[in-house]
Amino acid sequence: MFRTIGVIAGSLFLALSVHASQPAAVPYHFTGVRVGGGGYVSGLLFHPAVRGLSYARTDVGGAYRRDTARGQWVPLLDWITAKDENLLGIDSFAVDPSDPQRLYLAAGTYTTPQAGNAAILRSDDQGRYFERIDLPFKLGGNELGRGNGERLAVDPNDGRVFFWGRAMPGCGAATTMARIGRRWTASRPWPPRHPPARATPGAPSPSASCSWSSIRPVAGAASRRR
Repeated sequence: MFRTIGVIAGSLFLALSVHASQPAAVPYHFTGVRVGGGGYVSGLLFHPAVRGLSYARTDVGGAYRRDTARGQWVPLLDWITAKDENLLGIDSFAVDPSDPQRLYLAAGTYTTPQAGNAAILRSDDQGRYFERIDLPFKLGGNELGRGNGERLAVDPNDGRVFFWGRAMPGCGAATTMARIGRRWTASRPWPPRHPPARATPGAPSPSASCSWSSIRPVAGAASRRR
């Protein structure tokens, strides 16, 4: 009898000990970890009509929007998976001067044979969600000329139209009348004014004859590109 009571008491003690050792349930909060390096900020972009609305692009680490209230940069491309990592190099970006919600990213890190084609990432909510529009060519967001300027520009008089100066010999701007950018029309190419730079002798040149695009607003009419 005493042995039975001892076994029951011991089992009860162990059960109470295990129960007491369980930690209290607490909510988890997941966020990014600051690495403190790993690439260049190759461009900054400020919306011309909204104070404090700014973006940053990097050569290998995606794009960011400035959160002025918290004093932080918010990553916009953390949703990209490993199979699409080539889209983390942002070659150029643009905002719509007439609509502060719209953001366009020209995504593509390398133009090497093993790299995939580039894409235009389009957002209607300042980069919280994106629509991906694949391009039939590559971009070099982490190649020579990545910090020269923005090749992508949105018409301030018509947000359905934007211009793209391709990073290739013979600059050809492309326009679209489709609001989501699915239809491209190539303009006449311009011959390069300077010999293209090369990273190494004999290597294919990734530099662009079009380093940047700028649009001259014309009141009441479609703008002219420069």
